[in-house]
Amino acid sequence: MEQDNLLFSLDPLNEQLSVSIDSAESTGSLVTISGSAAPDLEIDLAVISFGSFNDILTTTPDSDGNWSVQIPETLADNEYTLIVTQFDRTDSILLSDDQEILTVENGNLSLTDNNDSDIVEELPDNEDAGNGVEELPDNEDGGNGVEELPDSEDNGDITGDAVYRFFNNNSGVHFYTANETERDAIQELDNFNFEGASYSSVDPLSGQPEPVPVYRFLNQDTGVHLYTVSDIERDAVQELDNFNFEGEAFFAYESEVDGSIPIYRFFNNTSGAHFYTPSAGERDSVEANLPEFALEGIAYYALPFEE
Repeated sequence: MEQDNLLFSLDPLNEQLSVSIDSAESTGSLVTISGSAAPDLEIDLAVISFGSFNDILTTTPDSDGNWSVQIPETLADNEYTLIVTQFDRTDSILLSDDQEILTVENGNLSLTDNNDSDIVEELPDNEDAGNGVEELPDNEDGGNGVEELPDSEDNGDITGDAVYRFFNNNSGVHFYTANETERDAIQELDNFNFEGASYSSVDPLSGQPEPVPVYRFLNQDTGVHLYTVSDIERDAVQELDNFNFEGEAFFAYESEVDGSIPIYRFFNNTSGAHFYTPSAGERDSVEANLPEFALEGIAYYALPFEE
């Protein structure tokens, strides 16, 4: 795999580590994808095919670095792009990635190397900057919080990665990520609408005072993610069997500091999902027009996104 295909630089201490897709085999009517990776660090496998099956599957390699994932739906005859990534969330480092083309034809499976593909770089640009207008009631700031955010001239040296926002057209909930590889993989999925950068995280090394990690959980029953900076909430959620702890997503402030902005958190009493926004206009609009959403307050403080 050529390093030019990566959106993050590899940690020089981990250059010997690589994640790979090694085989595809039929298990009844389903397909199992197997490979190797760094032991005991979670991997994500994106299965992409326009007009057909789309999914992102997660597993953890065993102590020998072997992993396998069974795609939970029967794959029709088609070509599927498989993108596997391994990301050390603790240190915010992409360890490695691999791309293969899976061809399904008359029950036969074949894998073709796709690491020279420009699939990531050629994703279509999105100029809406994540306004979220289609899914939420109209409001003057367009929903991404950019226009209403206070100006700040001192955030350049403490600004971390942008936090991107997606709307899942199937489930009606939002998804947030600061991982550019994950962002680009999800942009390939037809059921997700990319709404752009919502705000910026805080650099964990230069942020003053020291920022705290934003922990990410996946609700395996609903497919919805939960984000929290609370160690107490993190520990309580880890006790729930239906939540999978995905580690540190990015960094933020637990309390307000100069130049920071509040990230408001809502709970949808109907779907059980949480919604996050930096926009006071969007917050007010949701409170006024969507009675199923309960404002839980400020989840954490981040930084305004600046182009």
